[in-house]
Amino acid sequence: MSNFIHQKLLQKDYYLMLKNKLIIVGYDLDLVDQINWEKRYELVGIIDEKIIDNKKYIGNDNQNLNNKFDKSKFIFAIDDPQKKKTLYLDKYSNRYFENFCSSYSYISKDLSIGRGNIIQNNAKIMSNVFIGDHCKINIDCTLHHEVFLGNFNTIAPGARLLGNVTVGNNVFIGAEVTVLPGIKIEDGAIIGAGAVVTKDVKKNKTIYGVPAK
Repeated sequence: MSNFIHQKLLQKDYYLMLKNKLIIVGYDLDLVDQINWEKRYELVGIIDEKIIDNKKYIGNDNQNLNNKFDKSKFIFAIDDPQKKKTLYLDKYSNRYFENFCSSYSYISKDLSIGRGNIIQNNAKIMSNVFIGDHCKINIDCTLHHEVFLGNFNTIAPGARLLGNVTVGNNVFIGAEVTVLPGIKIEDGAIIGAGAVVTKDVKKNKTIYGVPAK
C-alpha cells in the first residue's frame, strides 16, 4: 500500500472518530437526509413508535430502555411539543442530548443555546438569541435579534420571529408564521400556519389568521 493511500485511510478513520453519533427519537425524513449529508454527524439509529422502512430503525421507545446506548447522543425529531416533553420526562431524562446544527444554516456567534436542539438547513439565527432545550428550528426559519425561546418548542418551516420576541415552553409555531417585534407567546400556545401575530398570545391559546386571533 502506498504512503498516500495509507494517509488517506488514516484521515478517514480520524474524521469518523470525530463524528457525533446521533440517535433520532421520532422519524423525520427531512432531518435524516440532512444528517446523512453532514460530515460532523453520523446517524446510528432511529427510534419511533411505528415500524419504519429504514435500515437505521432500531425499534420503539420501550425496546431501547437499556444500557446498550449509554454512550450515544440523542435528539428529538418529534414536532408535538407536549408529546416531546412527556416522552423526555418518562423515558429519556437520563440520556445525553446533542445539538444538531446544520452547516447550511447561519448561526450568530452570540447565540446562547441549551441541549437537544435542532437547527435545520437555511435557518438563520441572528445576534443575541437564546434557545433553551429540545427546540426544533425547521428549514428556512429566521429568529431575529434578541429572540428568546424556552424549552420543547417547535418552529415549523419558513416561520419568522422578528426582534425581541419571547416564546415560553411547549409552543408550536406553524409554517410561514410571522411574529412581529416585541410579542410574547406564553406556554402551550399553538399558532396556525401562515398567521401574522400582532398581539401577545396567552397560555394554551390556539390562534390563526391574518391578523392572528
